[in-house]
Amino acid sequence: MLRRQHAGPLAAFVLVLVAGQAHAAEWVSKSGEVTYHLVHKLHAVDATTTKVEALAILDGAGLKVMARAPVASFDSKNANRDAHMLEVVDAAQFPLVTVKAAAPGVVLPAAGKATIKLDGMVELKGVKAPVPITAEVDLSTPGRAVVHFELSTKLTAHGIERPSLLFVPVDDELKITGTLTMEPKS
Repeated sequence: MLRRQHAGPLAAFVLVLVAGQAHAAEWVSKSGEVTYHLVHKLHAVDATTTKVEALAILDGAGLKVMARAPVASFDSKNANRDAHMLEVVDAAQFPLVTVKAAAPGVVLPAAGKATIKLDGMVELKGVKAPVPITAEVDLSTPGRAVVHFELSTKLTAHGIERPSLLFVPVDDELKITGTLTMEPKS
């Protein structure tokens, strides 16, 4: 999630809204937070990172976004659980989770809020899986876009063996939500 992140699709939306230009406009994340949510029959797990980087490019063809974060930066407030997740996703060999997304022909308002649907691709543990992404872009403040996004993927779609507790594996769904604040690239 460092450099460019999964939250990128949202940032791209912000670019489209703020730029409103036919030539290419680039936006970068200035701050953000991304959380993954897993469910087990006995409890739910949320792990969050603020080490997210995203880049969005809006041009005449539409919006393109890339975001990434280091998998080791997600914190569930349980060091043992986090260490086990790093093993499960093979963080030593695949240290980043990345998201690339596109929304061809996107048209956004110059100000206000808009909801955008993107076609995304999540890469986790070196395996890519397609995902739909929903993002709400708030362009109420000039020169800044706040993007709230949501996507869902399956652990098994990335070749990840589902972690178990008391011989019961977590649900296959991995829900990812986040908020990014984007600004024009200087």
